[in-house]
Amino acid sequence: MKKLMLAISIALVIASCKESNKKKINSNDSLNVKAEMPHPSSPPNGITLNGVSWSNANKMVSDFMSDSSSSDPKTTIWLSKNWVDSVYKALTNEQDNNVGTDGFRIYFAKRLDNISNRMRNTIVIVSTRSDGDDAAAESLKDHLDYYEHSSPFLQKASQDRQLTEDWNGDPNATLLYYGNRCCADDNCSIAAINNIPCIDAYNAVINFVNLNPNLINTHSEWFSLDLLQALKEELDAALSQAPTPIPADGIRIYFAKNTTSVKNPKHQNRHSFIIVTTKADTVNGRAIHKDYFQCYNPKNNYLKKQKNDFYSNDNGEQCPNNCKGTTLP
Repeated sequence: MKKLMLAISIALVIASCKESNKKKINSNDSLNVKAEMPHPSSPPNGITLNGVSWSNANKMVSDFMSDSSSSDPKTTIWLSKNWVDSVYKALTNEQDNNVGTDGFRIYFAKRLDNISNRMRNTIVIVSTRSDGDDAAAESLKDHLDYYEHSSPFLQKASQDRQLTEDWNGDPNATLLYYGNRCCADDNCSIAAINNIPCIDAYNAVINFVNLNPNLINTHSEWFSLDLLQALKEELDAALSQAPTPIPADGIRIYFAKNTTSVKNPKHQNRHSFIIVTTKADTVNGRAIHKDYFQCYNPKNNYLKKQKNDFYSNDNGEQCPNNCKGTTLP
């Protein structure tokens, strides 16, 4: 899989927001989000894919909509391989049980335990199911959030946050510091499953850093279940290398802002996520998660499935470009 540094321009998912919730970003950009569906009642025992209850997730995204400014220019999120494996298993089981699961949506959000009145950056990840064809959507379909899961992992996850945020610029988040050099070491012709060159991903991350403080001008983005499968297969392939396994241990998500190099004009200058695979390492006796930029999965099944320009550019469907199916806040 072409380097799982998924430079995924993720214009995060926005849920049924009223006209009064529109937030001006600058003279050229705004979150022009229209109400697409009635606000859902709190789902019984509703949980997100990153272990946050529905009610807390609703508040976290609501706080972002109230203040879309970025708290920190070097925001990254790390999720373990166990999270990737467990969530993929849960969603594929639900897909097999006719839930209609088709992917996941990532929202920009704010942490609940903000300190000193500083609303710190984070994300909320939710599952989606197919909600019918839509010729106006970039993916040609609509995707509705849902929050009911029977997976033991997700039930447990409701008690624990399943991600780790960093706002200080972990040196192992190499795109923040060594992007050009990392790209030179990339043994793939492109850096990510979504066909975004490594150098473009680096430029998007640095663009976010250099423009901070700024108002985030995207709300959420939808990704297909195939993407989660591709991440899992890449991590599995790294661990299967012989004679020396690569200790792949998870994924890192960078906050970024696309440059004009992004081919899809709707995604240019939009805030986004860059997703990179990581491997375990130790520095001065401390366990770390270090980005890696090699491709260990030779199948590239995910790339072969993608036929249209939408997928080949950033593989995500952004809100406010399309907000149907979003339910937060």
